[in-house]
Amino acid sequence: MHRRYLSSPIIVPFSYLKKLQLNPTHLLGPSRTIETTTKEPDANNDHLYADIPKPAKSKSERKPYPTPMKILVRRAKQEREARKTQPCKLLEEPPENGLLVPELVGVAHQVYRARESVLLGLSKLVKAVPVLRCRHCFEVHIGPVGHEIRTCTGPKSGLRNATHVWRKGRVHDVIYFPKCFHLYDRVGKPRIVHNESRAIKQLPAILELCIQAGLDLENYPTKRRTRPVYSIEGRIVDFELDPKRKSERSKLVAYEDTKTASSLKKGTPHPPERPDCTGPTVIMGEINDDSSLQMGMRHPLDRPHFTGLTIMGEVTDSSLDLSLTTKTQPNLDLANSGSTPSELATMTLDSWFEMISGAKKIMERYKVHTCGYCPEVQVGPKGHKVRMCKASKHQSRNGMHAWQEATIFDLVGPNYVWHVADPSGSPLANGLKRYYGKAPAVVELCVQAGAPVPAEYRSMMRLDVVPPCPDELDLVT
Repeated sequence: MHRRYLSSPIIVPFSYLKKLQLNPTHLLGPSRTIETTTKEPDANNDHLYADIPKPAKSKSERKPYPTPMKILVRRAKQEREARKTQPCKLLEEPPENGLLVPELVGVAHQVYRARESVLLGLSKLVKAVPVLRCRHCFEVHIGPVGHEIRTCTGPKSGLRNATHVWRKGRVHDVIYFPKCFHLYDRVGKPRIVHNESRAIKQLPAILELCIQAGLDLENYPTKRRTRPVYSIEGRIVDFELDPKRKSERSKLVAYEDTKTASSLKKGTPHPPERPDCTGPTVIMGEINDDSSLQMGMRHPLDRPHFTGLTIMGEVTDSSLDLSLTTKTQPNLDLANSGSTPSELATMTLDSWFEMISGAKKIMERYKVHTCGYCPEVQVGPKGHKVRMCKASKHQSRNGMHAWQEATIFDLVGPNYVWHVADPSGSPLANGLKRYYGKAPAVVELCVQAGAPVPAEYRSMMRLDVVPPCPDELDLVT
């Protein structure tokens, strides 16, 4: 006899059905975790062409942090704890204490001369190798005929199918140097407020980096200290008088001397006492002399300090002019008009690598900040407070920049372009763009002028890839 089962309706609450829809495996049965192991790529065998630069996915995407956020948070906590344990201390490490780093003074002069050589060489190479730029966007192409890759993002690019409209380019299209505000006192006044933006000069950020590292230019004066500064609860206190205050003090002393002499002639028994003008100078914040004495802080004249810089075996004062001023001449070989284009391209490329490597060394000690959403750059301990950001989410920041650590390519714009293997051949096709490589515009211009291909950019330029013909594209997997 067979058993007969009667079907009966099952009443399930609505909340249970909602949970079942969200996580069915957790309610229907015991949860099981399946561990999957993925094989990470070997560090020695990098992925092919992983160094080819890619455009940002969206304008609202922030730049990646060079230093991970966890390390930045840990470093900030350590600095906070050190400030609590020792609220008053003498900053000993340059350049945080206002002094120069002796071994980077010569590097700053090399970077300045290399930049001048690069600009001089590019101004001559542009006449030999044609440079093209799109009329509607910032795309640059090196070669006699512009490429046909549809990557234009300018106005009304949809009507043109994202096709570029080319025109003749200039040196500033090949390489560009973003500008920043000049700081007279890097430690004393590291920030520029919004109301001072019109009165302060701007200059290329790489020049400001060289000036802060020891280069002296006539048009951009800067303060050079001979004594380190103090840090009191995060505020910088300087005992060295400013040149303007020194002149005011000398005028006051001369006035008091004349007043004392006149009082002695009139028969005054006791001349008036001269006011003391040697108190500490507070730069960031306010502080009284009594509080500084209670902390046990002594005048910097009571303890030893370094007053000079050792450069090439000679001891010189750090306040002296250690540069060649604005009369610094670039590479004499580049100025020689008798050199061939290939020799000129090779020397220009060497100067470009010298400038990049020297700027990286300086940026290891001197801080450079950039906005996370726009190309604004500021050289100094902190970013400025000028409300001029127009990038994504600037309304929530009231036009302020979202400052973060900068990289060398934020300081020197490389402006990547498509590599053309045969300048005299057919233009680059849009359907074959996956087979083309890229390179900085300076490197591409020098290579087409006859310079050898640098080993650092062989993979990026995809020299080992042979692009197929347009009629063979369907046969390529």
